[in-house]
Amino acid sequence: MLGAKIETFINGSGQTGGSENLVDDEKEAQVLAYIRAYQQAYPGLSPSYRAIAEAVELKSISTVFYHLAHLEEQGKIEKNPSGRQGVVLRDTAVITQEDAELLGLDWNKLLVLKYATRKALKGRDNGG
Repeated sequence: MLGAKIETFINGSGQTGGSENLVDDEKEAQVLAYIRAYQQAYPGLSPSYRAIAEAVELKSISTVFYHLAHLEEQGKIEKNPSGRQGVVLRDTAVITQEDAELLGLDWNKLLVLKYATRKALKGRDNGG
């Protein structure tokens, strides 16, 4: 059975012979949510793989790599082509003050949201 799991993992199907799935959808959703929150708090930046692992309580950075690869296959993220630890969410954009004004958005409210998200992330990272 272990050999079959390893083979399907290497082949990238994510499925074993039965209905068992190697991808933990709940953890994957947590990874995506953490990246989204981080990028709202720090526009244009991505969290490190270690920060992702700690935030969603994964024991291994290799598991983060696995989840990111699966999210990329699904088209939910795009990894930085330079090979660095950058991740781009396909459904998220960085909004500048000029963009906000053109769209009729209140820039000050967007800043409050950004800093509130940063505070929440720092509290989460510090066990709060």
